[in-house]
Amino acid sequence: MKPVKFILPLFCLLLILGTGCFGSKKKPTNNQTYTPVEIPVKTREDKPIIPDAKPTEPTATKPTEPSKPPTPPNTLPKPEPPAPTKPVVKPINIAILLPFSAQHYNPTVAFDSLSEKSINAVEFYEGVLVGIDYLKSQGFTPNVQVYDTQNNVEKVTNLLQKPELKQANLIIGPLYNGEIKPVAAFCKTNKIYELSPNSPSNQITTANPYYVAVNPSIETHCAAIFNYAQKTYSGKRIVAISGNKPNEISLAKLFPSFAKGALKEKYGTADVFNYTYTGKENIEAYLSATQQNVVVVTSFTEITAIDLVNKLYALRKKYDITLFGMPTWVDMENLDLAYLAALDYHYTTEFWINDQNTDHNKFKQNFVYKYGIKPTKFAAKGYDLILYAGNLLKNFGAEGVSNGLQNPTANGIYTQYHFEPTPYNAPQPDYLENKYINIVHYRPDFILEKKN
Repeated sequence: MKPVKFILPLFCLLLILGTGCFGSKKKPTNNQTYTPVEIPVKTREDKPIIPDAKPTEPTATKPTEPSKPPTPPNTLPKPEPPAPTKPVVKPINIAILLPFSAQHYNPTVAFDSLSEKSINAVEFYEGVLVGIDYLKSQGFTPNVQVYDTQNNVEKVTNLLQKPELKQANLIIGPLYNGEIKPVAAFCKTNKIYELSPNSPSNQITTANPYYVAVNPSIETHCAAIFNYAQKTYSGKRIVAISGNKPNEISLAKLFPSFAKGALKEKYGTADVFNYTYTGKENIEAYLSATQQNVVVVTSFTEITAIDLVNKLYALRKKYDITLFGMPTWVDMENLDLAYLAALDYHYTTEFWINDQNTDHNKFKQNFVYKYGIKPTKFAAKGYDLILYAGNLLKNFGAEGVSNGLQNPTANGIYTQYHFEPTPYNAPQPDYLENKYINIVHYRPDFILEKKN
């Protein structure tokens, strides 16, 4: 449980968020007035000529030299020409929209009593603040404004009426689908790029080049499984097993389409097996006793996942099986880890923490120093994304975000950022999506190992 004392200052700050404005300083000018100093000029007086008593014979005389002009008065040094003015640098403005729901915060109530969405928002923002500290240490200080969406679509709509949001060069957030849709429409209209940090949905917007999905869709996860299996287990078979839910069945059916569309087909078959709990399903009918079987289970239901893992474990000695599960399996507490290790289990994730990574350990150290607690997954996501966004704006400028997004893969600490139009071959793609997926192997010695 997080101590309340570390969250109270943050929520006090949140109560005044969204009221800042972008300002500028006027450069002072140097004005200096000089008073001329008058220096008197002395003139020479000629002596009177006294005639001689006797007239003298004329003698040759030298021509008189012209008199020198009087010495001019001392003059002051000419003033220095004014220094050329530097071009005005426009500020970089980042707007962050998160569902803090600060209006429900009670400092006398434990932090865990807050809604899960509010806790996720706070943790994400904590990571963002540590990232901003790092960006400042590197000489990049963007103007950042934070808004509380209150997990309320009407509140989001009202926030989008604020004129300063139209001055944003980049918008980060919100976290959840209902709030994201009006922001995506706003960004499309005003040509402002939006980094959506959390939602994997591909149903947010259409024909919108300004919507950038950082979290890959589940369809992208399935494509990554197929591509990895094709490269790693050349000549082997894929069996896609789904539950009885429509979305699970549609995901399983992707694998035969992947196999059919592959330019260099390496699989004889990519079968789909719909598991419906009748007790009559014959999984063995889809397995080969002479080839390695790549079994992909597209179910998100824990009871289905557990049942299938148990059945496959019982068949492991008869058949060579490599099992792939869905990203949500890592949160299923009742899956038997020993069974997964015996089945050569792999899973996909958009986010991977490597405890041996130096940059991860630096972030963890800075986070503990700032807040007195260890960072969560959402805090690490906030940190990683603000570093990517800051470097994007620093390296490409406010006018070059599009070029930066199309730049070769940018490496984060916990993922990579490789954005492509989606759908890829469409005349007008619906949005940009991060296509990088981490493949993680749960080894027989119970150690997790990233494979790509």
